[in-house]
Amino acid sequence: MDSLNWSAHEDRDLLNGASKSFVRQQLRDWSANCSTDEKSRPDAAPFIIDQTPRTTYCVQVDEAALKSVVEPDPKLSGPFDNLGFVNLVRADWEVPDPADHDPEETGFNDPFDEGEDPVEGCRLWDVGWWKVSACGSMLGTYGRLLSKHWGISYVRPPGVAVH
Repeated sequence: MDSLNWSAHEDRDLLNGASKSFVRQQLRDWSANCSTDEKSRPDAAPFIIDQTPRTTYCVQVDEAALKSVVEPDPKLSGPFDNLGFVNLVRADWEVPDPADHDPEETGFNDPFDEGEDPVEGCRLWDVGWWKVSACGSMLGTYGRLLSKHWGISYVRPPGVAVH
């Protein structure tokens, strides 16, 4: 690539107050088109495009994320705690299929409840998105995601990952 092409979607009517599920579907739709466009470039490696964080994750700045950056909480004391966060949404995350659920393997009778406190109604450990510190750590996060380290790096909301 000769340049970095950030793709920002700022449709307030469409995205204001949008759930992570809605944002995830928008990412999937965009990614399908983006992948096709990028694969047609003469310098593209088509087998890699669909596997990069560029097409499999998106940054969402909702009201809480924006507020965390603009009005940091002075009560937070860690070195990165008070720098705010953005939401990182994973495109390929799916609610588990009840047919694939094995209570003996998971230790949970309900495939939708792993005993976690609800995050946007979800009681699974992995809710398909996480909060990432806005302190410029996206480069480290991108590297981890490129290496398929979601499970190692994931921090369940309301925690904030600092990488």
